[in-house]
Amino acid sequence: MRFGIISDVHANWEAMQAALARLDKEGVDEIVCLGDVVGYGGDPKKCVNEIMRRKIVTIRGNHERYVVGEIDEALKPDTAKSIEWTRGQLKNEEYVAIEEWQNRLRHPGGFLMCHGSPRHKDEYVLTIDAVVGSLRVLQTEFPDTKVALHGHTHMTSLFAPGQVVKPIHKTQEIALDFSKVYLLNPGSVGQPRDRCPLSSYMILDMDKPCATYFREEYDIKGAQARIREVGLAEKFANRLAEGN
Repeated sequence: MRFGIISDVHANWEAMQAALARLDKEGVDEIVCLGDVVGYGGDPKKCVNEIMRRKIVTIRGNHERYVVGEIDEALKPDTAKSIEWTRGQLKNEEYVAIEEWQNRLRHPGGFLMCHGSPRHKDEYVLTIDAVVGSLRVLQTEFPDTKVALHGHTHMTSLFAPGQVVKPIHKTQEIALDFSKVYLLNPGSVGQPRDRCPLSSYMILDMDKPCATYFREEYDIKGAQARIREVGLAEKFANRLAEGN
């Protein structure tokens, strides 16, 4: 089967529409989401409703956990304001949906879905220790699973024993070898941070097998205008064009 993988939409409706349209065109069998549908951007309700409408299997990111009440004293003021504003945009049905999302999920398609990493929901997979530790958890706790999908860093990457591919700034297919285990990060649909402003997502083909990373243009100016319209921090708008 071929799975469309999206992550870190961050309430960017323009980017989400473009990504889903491309995945529909590609004819994937199913789309899944690795969390952080909300936060930073100007259209949390639209984005959550699209997840609900399409019945996209989704796990919670840290921003969903903040929205439903988890406290993080280390949140920067602009981020805290974004969370508080987002809470006011969502209605009961959206809260019910988010409450049902799990922090980690072994999908029947044969892969593990995480937001941070296989070993911790908030871990950024940016260091050798994080990569090695995450691969170890995948091998010990999920011995029949060859792929862990994760987000959170907003950076495209592929990690496997003896193999590192990052960053990925153009659409690229990478062959997989299921004699190994993989950590795959599709990057961020709605707020890339790998020095490339193009929206990022993936198709995971479990039969071929391969991972195709997509980098696509979308209406950045429209997404920026929406952030400014609702009064969120200017830096959230600016970084969309900068990719950082």
